[in-house]
Amino acid sequence: MSGSYSDAMGTDQLTIYRTDGGAVKFANPLPGDALTTAAERWSADSSRLAFFAYGKSRAEGARLFVADAVHGGVESHSLGDTAVTVMRDGQWDYAKVEWTETGELVYFAGQGEHALDKYARRDWWLIRKSEAPLKLTGDLKTVPEFERVSVAGPLVGLVDGFLWWLPMPPGRAD
Repeated sequence: MSGSYSDAMGTDQLTIYRTDGGAVKFANPLPGDALTTAAERWSADSSRLAFFAYGKSRAEGARLFVADAVHGGVESHSLGDTAVTVMRDGQWDYAKVEWTETGELVYFAGQGEHALDKYARRDWWLIRKSEAPLKLTGDLKTVPEFERVSVAGPLVGLVDGFLWWLPMPPGRAD
């Protein structure tokens, strides 16, 4: 599977293609106004694509969408009071989304009324099915930049000389 974007009137429209070149058909259209600056991630088996999009209105804030390229479904997840974009030194710095080794989604974003301030703190959040996102790194003095060192391995990052990884027990990073 692969994805492409077309920019129509200032918004990005996401299209997902099969390896034979045909577009994947979805039960409902994919949302418009997608954030397309490397903020999208394929699942480990390449069947689902997670990405942020505003959809019909930027007034409501971005949501996290998961497009199932095999079954044609599209899930939408609220980000609660977190915000996924911020302006830093003239460059848009979009939130990151990552799949954990257990198939859950975590994302990097600011929270609250100051979330879009230039240097607002940004934390890692766990998407939960029917609850608000869970802040994972709120107790840490410094927030790790999690990276994946292998396709099937955990997300890892260094903080103050310690190695932290995801997944973790609910509510904290170890």
